[in-house]
Order: sequence, then C-alpha cells, then structure tokens
Amino acid sequence: MSGGDSSGEKTEEATPHKLREARKKGQVAKSTDFTTGVVFAFSAAVLYAMGPSLIASLQDFVIRCFKIGTLGPSHAITLGLVMEGHKLIIVAVLPLFAIAFVAALAGNLTQFGFMFTTHPLQPELTKLNPVKGAQNLLNKKKFVQLLLSLAKFTVVCWLVSDALLVGLPNVLRSAPAGVESSLSVLVDIVVPVVAKVAVFLLAIGIIDRFWQIHVFKKDQRMSKHDVKQEYKQTEGDPLIKGQRRQLAEELLLHGSIEDVKNADVVIVNPDHIAVAIRYDEDEEAAPRVIAKGQRLIAEQIKEVAKQFGVPVMRNVPLAHALHDVDVGHEIPEDLYEAVAEVLNFIYELEATEKERHRRR
Repeated sequence: MSGGDSSGEKTEEATPHKLREARKKGQVAKSTDFTTGVVFAFSAAVLYAMGPSLIASLQDFVIRCFKIGTLGPSHAITLGLVMEGHKLIIVAVLPLFAIAFVAALAGNLTQFGFMFTTHPLQPELTKLNPVKGAQNLLNKKKFVQLLLSLAKFTVVCWLVSDALLVGLPNVLRSAPAGVESSLSVLVDIVVPVVAKVAVFLLAIGIIDRFWQIHVFKKDQRMSKHDVKQEYKQTEGDPLIKGQRRQLAEELLLHGSIEDVKNADVVIVNPDHIAVAIRYDEDEEAAPRVIAKGQRLIAEQIKEVAKQFGVPVMRNVPLAHALHDVDVGHEIPEDLYEAVAEVLNFIYELEATEKERHRRR
C-alpha cells in the first residue's frame, strides 16, 4: 500500500515538456502585484517629471477661469475654456495611459516573456458547475488572497489619509495667498504620498513575484509515475532510448576519450561529469578541453585517466563550468584562475614525486 501511495506523490520537478504544455495553456508563474507595482512606479515617475509643467498649466487655467468669471458669462469664452480644459486633461492623462500600458507590458515580459494563447478563453464545463464554483470561492487560497488584498488596501488608505490629515490644513492656510500657493502646497502633499505608495506596491510586487514562482513550481510537480509515463509518450521506451543514446555518445566521443591519456588533469563532479584538460605552454595560449562526458562517458574518461596515470581531481563548480566548453576549444578567460590553481597543484605534485624517485 505504502509503495503504491509513494509513487503518486508529486516529489519531482516539472519536466521541460510539462512546462511547455502548461505555457501553451497560459499557465505560468505570474504576479499581478508585480505588474501593478511596476505600472504604479513608472506612472509615479512620469507624474513627478511632468508635475511642474502640469501645475503651471493648471495654475494658468484656474486663474483665467477666475478672471473671466468676473467679466460676466459669454458663450464663446465658456466654450473656449471647456475646450482648453479638455486639452489640458488629455495632455495630462494621455502620457500616463501610455506609460502605464508600456509598464504593464514590460512587467509581464519580465516575468514570462512574450506569450499568446487562447486557451483561457475556451469554455470549460467545470466553470459552469455552481458547486465547483462555490468551492473555488471558499477555498483556502482564495481566502488568503482576499485577506492580502484587504491588507494592501488598508496600507494604501493609511498612507493617503495620513498625508491628507497632515497636509490639508497647510492647503487651507495657504488659500489666502492665492491659487498658485495652494496648488504648490497640494503638490508637496501629493508627490511624497504617491512615491510612498509606489515603493510599497513595488516591494509587495517583488515579494509576490518570488512567491508565485515558488507556488508555480510546487503546483507543476510530478510523481515518478508521471515522469515515466511522459517519457514513454515523448521519447519512446526508456531502455531502448537509453541504449541508443549511450551508443551515440560513445561513437561521438570515442576519439576524444582516447586523448585523455594526453591530458594534464581530469576534473570531475565527481559522479556525473568528467572533463579532461591539457595545456602546452609552448603551443597553446590557454588550457584546452580535450574530452568531456556525463555518466557512462565520465566513468570511461576516469578509467582511462587512471590507466595512464592522469591525475583526477574533484571540483564540482569547475567541472560544471568546464563541461559547457566544447571539446577542442580553449577554456574561457573567467576560468583561467581556477584552472591555473589546479594545474599548479598537479605540477607541484609531479615535481615532488619526481624528486622522491630521484632520491631513491
């Protein structure tokens, strides 16, 4: 019983195939809070940059309205003011809408890149089930999301109300000094509170982004049985495919395995990766990878190294980094120091061994 149950436990990371299938359905690690935070932060930055010019235009418009109001009503003048007011609103709002759209697009692209799918729009009978719908509304995840939304709303309301309670008396006190003074004080209130809300929402969004990645990976986990079934469906029988892959690797790397005997050192994972390095100061500008392999090929490389007396050293991060270098290519500059330390150690051991033999 326990053996059968354990096989159904989702303990395995999602395979690339499952992640691709989930992406086709629109299932990705997505944080709406992150996108909201990015949109608000960019909008706040644009508002801050445009603030002085907008305030100047608004001041001029309000002053003209007061002056014209004292001259008596006029249809032409009123129509002109209405048109000017509409223009002022468009000039103020249009850039905000544009930057909000770009920021939302950038926020989504940052999270999961470009994705187009119609799967979420396809009708599902389960969505029409009222019992299922009620269960979804009452589940723990939805309840937690509701509480978090209320908490965020409360914090934003507190930031805004705190700023208004402190700043509005200053606006009222500045009223006798004129419209310009009142608007200037109002800006001094609005800009800081918008900045605080932007920082808060962006911080919440970043935290939620990492949380959504964790939740998505957990939701996409597979059982060992699922992994085996998927492998059979996408790759064929594992035994036959494994034998075919092993043969292909042996044929591909046979020549390089023979070169292991000429290596200065073999760096291993130690169980899964082996990379043979050779360095000839007179002929080569940098150490070169002459053989590499994983699993069975790695074991063959280590056996050949032992057979011909080539030192085998364990260095997990260096082995992984060197495995990305193609056979026959020089190692990249960022690995010079690490490989040099290994080679110097090997050369010192060889010198010590030769000195010991000489004394004998």
